[in-house]
Amino acid sequence: MWFQRDFERFFEPHRALPVRILIGPRQCGKTSLGQRLSRSGHPGPLLDLFLDDTQTRALADREPALALGPELRPTLIDEIQEAPGLLAELKLRIDRARRAGSTIPPIWVTGSNATQLDRAAKETLSGRANYFRLHTLSAAELQRAGIASRELFMRGGWPELHARPELDPVRYLDDHVRTFIEKDVAATAGIAKLREFRTFLGLLAARSGQLLNASEIGQQAGVKGSTVQEWISLLAENGVVAFVQPYASNLNKRLVSTPKVFFVDVGVVTRLQGWRSLEPLLVSPQMGPLFETAVFAELVRCRDHRLLGIEIFLWRTRDGEELDFLVRLETCHRGPLWIPIEAKLGGHAALGAAIPPGLLKTVQPLEPMLLVTLDGERRPLPGGRFQVPLSLLADELTAIATSS
Repeated sequence: MWFQRDFERFFEPHRALPVRILIGPRQCGKTSLGQRLSRSGHPGPLLDLFLDDTQTRALADREPALALGPELRPTLIDEIQEAPGLLAELKLRIDRARRAGSTIPPIWVTGSNATQLDRAAKETLSGRANYFRLHTLSAAELQRAGIASRELFMRGGWPELHARPELDPVRYLDDHVRTFIEKDVAATAGIAKLREFRTFLGLLAARSGQLLNASEIGQQAGVKGSTVQEWISLLAENGVVAFVQPYASNLNKRLVSTPKVFFVDVGVVTRLQGWRSLEPLLVSPQMGPLFETAVFAELVRCRDHRLLGIEIFLWRTRDGEELDFLVRLETCHRGPLWIPIEAKLGGHAALGAAIPPGLLKTVQPLEPMLLVTLDGERRPLPGGRFQVPLSLLADELTAIATSS
């Protein structure tokens, strides 16, 4: 089953450099998407190099020129961090083609370990490659396939879990944590305290969407607060979590300066928290923060999959004003706009939400407030606000970005 990805719809090949590096966790759909994009509009001979295969990897390590063949052609190189020598060979061939004035075919490269990939690629392919981030499926992408947003909480956005409903999401996500987060990310980065790291993961998952207190997490995990900061930065580099920084203004000294940390796939959070089924989760006190995590994840996917100019901030003052998200959106015709967003699980809760007075005085131009709910329909609310279901949030922001 193929899920149409927003990236495929919004990517503009004529505006990209020859090498397109697609970074994201294993099993999020990078390889399938890279194959489709490398073949789009190119009926000629194609080259696929899957470096998880030991023989292909050995050849690429030993003879990168032989692995790439005699000339450049539309290419997909999967898990490039397994054979970084290919990057230097690509650089030589791209520079040679540029000097000769030759057309350079698209070369798609995927990588699941951003830490390893950055070490190898940033200097080698500077000026020759664009970096893109692919995440698991968004609520918008699932909605087009007829799958309800609430399925995200047990299955995350993992394509295989939605294509094959018979799979056990508990086992699948446990395997993901062990193989990708603990092995690919942590062990490769040289983290030796894996027992403490596992404890840290659970503690961090319990605090997804909360203000970061590294010292508190470190005390409970048995490590220093500075170690917690390092581990969170490593997870952020590899797209497992992300920071949301507070909006900063010299005009308002009352703003809280501590960032929040969110997991980027809500299914991973619920699994790390120990949830095994959806029904008890939906009525639990944890559902509110988890829904806020899901809204944040949708904003991230809207930015990275639709290639919109989005920056995400939080608004929190020392005297109690709060807003879940303050989004700065680059538009095609009106310049940058600011959009206040609140995550409200149900439509009834959305009715009481309002823009904080301090925000109204500080940030302009401010668009109507969006109240994002799990279900329901898009509808206007009193006070110029709009209720928007999670599955339509990306379309709402895209429409604002492109409207005149």
